[in-house]
Amino acid sequence: MSESWKINPASGDYEVDASGNPVIDLGLHTPAYLRIRTPRQDWLYAPNTNFGSEFARNKLKQPGLNRNIAIAFVRQALQPMIDDGRAASIDVAIESQARGSIQFKVKILDAEGNPQQIILLPIG
Repeated sequence: MSESWKINPASGDYEVDASGNPVIDLGLHTPAYLRIRTPRQDWLYAPNTNFGSEFARNKLKQPGLNRNIAIAFVRQALQPMIDDGRAASIDVAIESQARGSIQFKVKILDAEGNPQQIILLPIG
């Protein structure tokens, strides 16, 4: 499993320890966060043109985006994590929805069978 600097999905900031060093994320929180929050084909360092989310790309163009379409966009963004074997399953739900924003709850079962949950700040 790859590692990355951990991003706190509630703040969008990197997490640091008491000494100011970045916390290493061995799980799938950070990769999932980046895939959801990055507009598809908008990140210079993306591994391919399918990296990112159509939700992140379309949220401003379609403020009244249908809930089912929004969930489908997030699932599509996370599907490569299943395809490459890092995740066994991914479940996406809407935690809350307010004017022009949606808060997602993502449950990931990693390849070893360990559950992980991510609740993102409202997006929109």
